[in-house]
Amino acid sequence: MTERPDVACSYLCEGHILLIVDNSPAVLLLPGTIFQFTQSPEDYYNNPLTGTYFRMIRFLCIPVSLLLLPVFLLLAAYYPELTVQLQLTPVSDLSPFRLFFYVLAVEFLLDLFKYSAALSSSRVSGALSIVGGLLIGDIAVSLNWASTEVLFYAAVTMLANLSLSSIEFADALRIYRILLVVTTGLWGLPGFLIGLTLVTVSILTTPTFAGFSYFWPLFPFNGPALRSLLFRRPTYKAQPSKVWSRGHVHHTK
Repeated sequence: MTERPDVACSYLCEGHILLIVDNSPAVLLLPGTIFQFTQSPEDYYNNPLTGTYFRMIRFLCIPVSLLLLPVFLLLAAYYPELTVQLQLTPVSDLSPFRLFFYVLAVEFLLDLFKYSAALSSSRVSGALSIVGGLLIGDIAVSLNWASTEVLFYAAVTMLANLSLSSIEFADALRIYRILLVVTTGLWGLPGFLIGLTLVTVSILTTPTFAGFSYFWPLFPFNGPALRSLLFRRPTYKAQPSKVWSRGHVHHTK
């Protein structure tokens, strides 16, 4: 979904369908693929090297947003000797259940900050988020309701989540992350693997318009289209000269 005419025209030239509703500035782009949620018009406001760098940062933020907190919980709660050896997560002496409660509580608080700032005036939303995060985070640590390590990794996760250009995609990653945190906190490594399997199955079975693959251009594979998605090209070469082949259309009766 987009409200930008330049983005809508770009997708139209690539062979997408635009669904426009009267009296609404939003336009639906069909079919949707997972790579569309990683694209941003700001990539083309800079030179190709800078645009490619920020695009790679955006791709890196996807696994960080999804896996950082669950992996932190798994290592800190169930493999503390490994974390000490690697010097990755020096968590204080906490039981797995208490650490699991801390992670869930901080996850809820970060979502609370985000949505309260989104519903507030733009002039005070930034200050509200910063002041609220500092005050509540400091008080939570003082009252032993959270640890500084949990707050740090949760903050990095939130920054990675906010860096994604699509709000819908970021919200989907948040739901998947909560699922991984719950399964990891309850069952440890088997729970993490089960949650990761459920997330993978959910992504692979996600349908898209007209039966096209949600993972195009990975499946079916299209090398030139994948390169144009991963690397920022010069502006005069960015728009393809022809519509990409996306496979066969599946008609439903």
